[in-house]
Amino acid sequence: MKTLKRMLAVMLAVVMMMGLGVTSMAATPSADGEITVPVKVEVVGLPSNYTGTATVGVLYDGNVTLSEDDNPTAMDFIDATGLTIGKSTNGDYITSINGLGSIDVEYTSNSYKGYSWMIDMKAGNSVTTQGTKPSWAAAAPEANTWFESPLAATNVAMSGSQYFPYDYSNQSAGGFTTSVEGIYVKYVLTETTW
Repeated sequence: MKTLKRMLAVMLAVVMMMGLGVTSMAATPSADGEITVPVKVEVVGLPSNYTGTATVGVLYDGNVTLSEDDNPTAMDFIDATGLTIGKSTNGDYITSINGLGSIDVEYTSNSYKGYSWMIDMKAGNSVTTQGTKPSWAAAAPEANTWFESPLAATNVAMSGSQYFPYDYSNQSAGGFTTSVEGIYVKYVLTETTW
């Protein structure tokens, strides 16, 4: 009887530990099946020679609630802000918000500099890594910190944990898994080389 009680206690402890792991990695739906995520959309900067009507400042800052049953993506939460979201032909990428689109400053055969919409996401309470990070890839985020999403917003599931590959063309090479607990869409100056 003593052995049975010990086995049950150990089994209960294991089940509780597994439950804690799942809870800490989930974008937690409420009891009625809704997921609430804070979303902020901001124009951080504009080119000095910009003559349009947009201004620097916050366009949206609040919580967005969607049904878990709809399997919402990060893009669904951005769409639900009520802002006018322009998208690429396949709908994966934001091309404009409220009419403000990308502004190229410099484009060469091996570099780009310009203003565009970028998406940062807040990692959940737990981040696990798999595989080996390529030298050129950004490091996996720490728990509860912001990171630039390597995935299109339409590919980021908001119910539970999401796998973010280091290399989108070779997703089995490694990456990290976390829930997404916040979305920050920002219009900023970006520079990249290849």
